[in-house]
Amino acid sequence: MSAHFGPSDGGVLTLASVVERASNPASRTGCDVQMEGMRSRVRLWGALPFDWCGNLSLHCHAAGVNIVEVDARHLGSARWAASLLVEPVADGARVRSLDIQAMARHRPSRVLAEPAIQLDTFELTPAGQRAAVGLRLTAADRLGLLASVLAAVLDSGLRPREISVRTRSGRAEDWLSLEGQSGAAPSAKQLANLSLRLGGANPALD
Repeated sequence: MSAHFGPSDGGVLTLASVVERASNPASRTGCDVQMEGMRSRVRLWGALPFDWCGNLSLHCHAAGVNIVEVDARHLGSARWAASLLVEPVADGARVRSLDIQAMARHRPSRVLAEPAIQLDTFELTPAGQRAAVGLRLTAADRLGLLASVLAAVLDSGLRPREISVRTRSGRAEDWLSLEGQSGAAPSAKQLANLSLRLGGANPALD
């Protein structure tokens, strides 16, 4: 993700190491967890659905774990590499005991519907990569926010290429690099549909 679009902090550098690990033919799928103070750094790579990050956020909430940061990149052929920083917020919550890969692959069965999307701001801008479009949004952090946004992206005929999430003091700031379902540049109609689903008017790219 270009520096002007998404975060430029240490999470991006951590993602680069996961991408390198994912490119090793002997390690095509995996997940490891390392402590960083009171938080845990999760490195995840392998075949995942395009809504995996929303699935994982819902599971983590149910397990008493908060996702603080996400940096993820689609590597092609349904394969992803991701670096996440998470922290337990409920007594007894243990990140190492969670099956992160299974949580990312499947939506929790007890979530019946996507909650309404309530954003403070969002903008669609050129992302600087192969005609991709960047979506940047801010909102109060709440259960289902990322899952709802990703559902809107997919329902609009788009898919994420890169994802960055930062959550601080109950506020969420997310960046997504978007492309068409086949990897082509997003069409004006697709972007208009997405904008309407996010609560805005037809977009004008800067």
